[in-house]
Amino acid sequence: MQGSGSWFLLASLVSLACGGRSALELSPNDSEGGARSFGPSSAGGSLALAGSPNRGTAPNSGGASGTDANPSAGTSARSRGGRGSAGEGAVTPRLFASSVSAGTDMTCATVRGGRVWCWGSNDRGQLGDGTTRTSAVPVQVAYIDDALTVTAGGTWTSGGMGAGLSAFACAWLRDETLDCWGNEFGWLAGDTFSGSSPVPQPVIGAARVTSIAAGNWHLCTLSSGAVSCWGWNRGQLGQAESSTGDPPEPVRVPGITDAVAISAHGSDFTCAVLADASVECWGSEWGPSGLSDNPTPVTIPGVLASASGLAVGFTHACAVSTAGSPVQCWGSNSHGELGDGTANASSTPVTVQGLGGLVTGLAAGQQHTCAVLSDGYVQCWGGGVLGNGTVVNSPLPVTVNGITDAVQVSAGYLHTCARTTAGRILCWGDNGYGQLGNGDTTGATSPTPIAVTGF
Repeated sequence: MQGSGSWFLLASLVSLACGGRSALELSPNDSEGGARSFGPSSAGGSLALAGSPNRGTAPNSGGASGTDANPSAGTSARSRGGRGSAGEGAVTPRLFASSVSAGTDMTCATVRGGRVWCWGSNDRGQLGDGTTRTSAVPVQVAYIDDALTVTAGGTWTSGGMGAGLSAFACAWLRDETLDCWGNEFGWLAGDTFSGSSPVPQPVIGAARVTSIAAGNWHLCTLSSGAVSCWGWNRGQLGQAESSTGDPPEPVRVPGITDAVAISAHGSDFTCAVLADASVECWGSEWGPSGLSDNPTPVTIPGVLASASGLAVGFTHACAVSTAGSPVQCWGSNSHGELGDGTANASSTPVTVQGLGGLVTGLAAGQQHTCAVLSDGYVQCWGGGVLGNGTVVNSPLPVTVNGITDAVQVSAGYLHTCARTTAGRILCWGDNGYGQLGNGDTTGATSPTPIAVTGF
């Protein structure tokens, strides 16, 4: 496995890869050996940006001009009640990751101490550093130093109402609120189709949040068993489109009062695990048992009697039992993403075959699925680059090369990242926008995990 040891890249090379950003000198809480991790990890997801006040762009941000200045240079950052300063450039000491989330063409991570770092594509401000300049190494998100976890999301679409790129990220903060940045089909600061924000904005109406989950064009939160969603609505918000339209602020999903886990990383549907360990889904595509455009939560028949975790992909979903086995998946299967050894779609759950142990974490991407095993190994199945050194689809789990101490895996659009017990992040797959975070600007796909610079 490449780059699995300590980070040793010279600061001058990091600065060059960042387009000349000055290196950031971190506080002790950001680096290895600092403050403890503040919460459970969160998989990738998506958002509708809404918030007030509107912070605008970070000081001295490059913006669309592409001038990649250090946002903190020259002008003091706006006050955020002590939450932090504007994004300060590229990483220098080694960071200790407490969560990681792979999005469309970018990746974000929280570190010990509560700061957030992102890397990859940035044309919608999804890196949150106050610029719109792509970065192949991590840059610090502006104004945040109290994040528990981060979720990144979005997608490419080729036609229809949502044609184009949706790219964004949200941080779950210590006060149980959300800050979001980038764009989610234009929901920003309470206005529909208003554009993007390259710095974090608070989400109106998101309070006492205990979990976040995001799809391509929508975001959902969990609070005291209730689920609330907002964004583009084809039923994935739990409301008929005719009754809510595309709300820019959270709307309660009717009938769900005892959810314990949610997942919405998929195209147009959302799923929840309830207190009785059943699974309910709503929306379109393959969410509610293959039914199309159904805003009412529907129990998935045949799913595990003791489901404890969920992973929703583009048009498929998976659940794992409290015992860590079995794992069941349902939905589209053209690339083998259901893991049952076939390419046959299924509207009811099928059991993943050939897993090498008990599963402690799941992630679902565009056309692939990955699992963290109890012994620290990672296995993936489906289409794209699965991390085993090949670019061949597999309808059965294959072991990712070189990772033996994983605690989390996050699947993006066409790339995947794992977080280790040592706080390191390793990524593999598509790197067209620097989303693997190793400083490579050639766009070369990596079929095996590579270490993210600075982690």
